[in-house]
Amino acid sequence: MNRTSKRFLAMLLSCLMFATILTVSATAAPAIEIQNPYEHVDWATFGQYRAALHTHTTASDGAHTLAEMVEAYFAAGYDALAITDHGVVDRCWINPNSKPIQPWADNFLDTIWPRRVVRGAGLTPERYAQINAGYGRDGRGMIRVPLGNEQNPNGSSNSGLIHVTSWFADFGHGLPGGRWDISVAVRGVHRRGGLSVVAHPSLMLQTREINDYIVNKVQRELERYDSLIGIEMHNALDRYLWDTLLTNLAPTGRNVFAVAADDAHNRYNIDRRWVVALMPENTAENLKTSMETGAIFALNRSFNQPDLIELLRAEGHIEATESWQANREHPAPAVTNITANAGVITLETENAEVIAWVADGEIVATGNELVLANYIDDIGAYVRAEVWGEGGILYTQPFLLSYEGMPAGRPVPSDFRSQGDVYAFFRTLMIPFRSVQFIGLLFEAIGTVVRYDILPFLGLS
Repeated sequence: MNRTSKRFLAMLLSCLMFATILTVSATAAPAIEIQNPYEHVDWATFGQYRAALHTHTTASDGAHTLAEMVEAYFAAGYDALAITDHGVVDRCWINPNSKPIQPWADNFLDTIWPRRVVRGAGLTPERYAQINAGYGRDGRGMIRVPLGNEQNPNGSSNSGLIHVTSWFADFGHGLPGGRWDISVAVRGVHRRGGLSVVAHPSLMLQTREINDYIVNKVQRELERYDSLIGIEMHNALDRYLWDTLLTNLAPTGRNVFAVAADDAHNRYNIDRRWVVALMPENTAENLKTSMETGAIFALNRSFNQPDLIELLRAEGHIEATESWQANREHPAPAVTNITANAGVITLETENAEVIAWVADGEIVATGNELVLANYIDDIGAYVRAEVWGEGGILYTQPFLLSYEGMPAGRPVPSDFRSQGDVYAFFRTLMIPFRSVQFIGLLFEAIGTVVRYDILPFLGLS
């Protein structure tokens, strides 16, 4: 073989090797499309507004009147507030609703439980106007989130029960029951154009762990109704449920958002958890848009996530071993810009020290930039960020991914039956008579029997 032939053969081999490398690279790093919930946010002009979306007053099981709770949140610097009493739709802050209950029953409760005070005590028209206008806050007003309601009139938070919090829909006022039923509330809110979330889902757990039954119960309603935007995310159990739902649903293109809220029952336990809404202007209409599109952050002043605690301890940021509390003297972390394109997601932050990226329930990377191709074996169908600083922890909404070879999701099995299905059927029959409280009490009793005695024989336990 002459010298020219050898050179030609060497060049040919080099080209083949280069082509092989390109082929392998293309196989190892497929093109990844990113669905960015913050895509339509104009970071230069949009404001970041603090919203409290789950609050109680004396209209249900709260310790303070509506006026007292509104004043507490206004003084704490909030921009939006939802009053979500159990089974009570918030239609007004001047003449607030009370739970439709017969006066004799209410008087009886006051006799045996003296803490129940005047149910009204709303704002005066003048004070309501001042709060909306931001009187004493340099014109930064606080808006009312309309038609808030926690859709379970009995108000109990014992394990095994389930609650739905809703806004923007006049539904569920005095509706009987609601102990084990999601579907009636979610469907009713959906049909009236509102939004809802599953509230504090870990409180529905009897075994203190997430199981397939709980996942299927919540996931089925997420598959049915896009107005159920997600779940409240407060602790490690809620976080595990959130990631499990995302692992199952993200491959189908269904996002699940996280909302953080105080669930405050008195004015002394406010300002622990909130939502940051990204909006061009602080209005109820804009808030609804940001909530249904995911242009929000969930922010918490504490957490008990073992993997994140281990990460922060290893990097010398905290000494906590089981749970962590923020220093309220420090400002909470904030995200000031997000870009997501060409397979790269980048966050710009303030008051933040660690950014952890989570996929399929595991921390896969840290840092302000995530190059997805570098973690293709770990990310599944979504990623989300947890932004930690001494003033709190901020959760971004998930970024859904699409690429060749992406793992498949898991739909709810077709033979799944919820313990609340039978109860929900009878509860629906009572909607026309929901103002008669004794019917609600009767159905609470029937619900107890259905839940514990009848369902096992029907194969629904």
